[in-house]
Amino acid sequence: LHDLVGKVFGVPVWRLLGDKKRDRVRMYCDTTESSDPKVYAARMLDRKKLGFTFFKMDVGPGIIRNRPGALNTRGVATAKGLQMYGEFFQAVRDAIGWDQPLASDHFGPLDVTDSIRHARSFEPFELTWAEDILQVGTLGRGDSPRNWRAYKEIKDATSTPLAMGEGLFGLEESFKPFVDNRAINVIHLDPQNCGGLREIKRIADYADDTQGIP
Repeated sequence: LHDLVGKVFGVPVWRLLGDKKRDRVRMYCDTTESSDPKVYAARMLDRKKLGFTFFKMDVGPGIIRNRPGALNTRGVATAKGLQMYGEFFQAVRDAIGWDQPLASDHFGPLDVTDSIRHARSFEPFELTWAEDILQVGTLGRGDSPRNWRAYKEIKDATSTPLAMGEGLFGLEESFKPFVDNRAINVIHLDPQNCGGLREIKRIADYADDTQGIP
């Protein structure tokens, strides 16, 4: 709606929401997967050569599915599988550098214990965040990402930062308990799901003003 109103009045959306903060916004760049760490790293390096300075990679069951002992009967990475994930992180880090922000996503149908195992195994690679590490429905009841206590348990057990929220709606409806209880490190918003541009600003302002959560 803000976009439509802005078009009607001939003003940018930020004018409808408040004052201007910056002229440029840093974007992260995702890339296509590969089951070969060297190929994956080469693709990420190609993104860096295009000028991107923030990267995200999908590291999940699909890239190790055909390797013996990689996954358990639930399709979740075993201890051996986590070592394989490490091969991908290491290759990408070697390609783009350790000074470049690197995030990751799509880890599979993890429960809380799985999430802690995964997050701890990621620690040597200094991720900027692990995104949506606990997926919808994996706690066996309702919409599990709204369970801030589960995320808090994971966060307290690892130094890997956690980001989540692109499937949630509203500050009071979903995000407030995550912020109030410092259950996550980064709020990852989707304007189509969270309630629109004004609600994005409300959520972001509340998280930053009350807890310093970006």
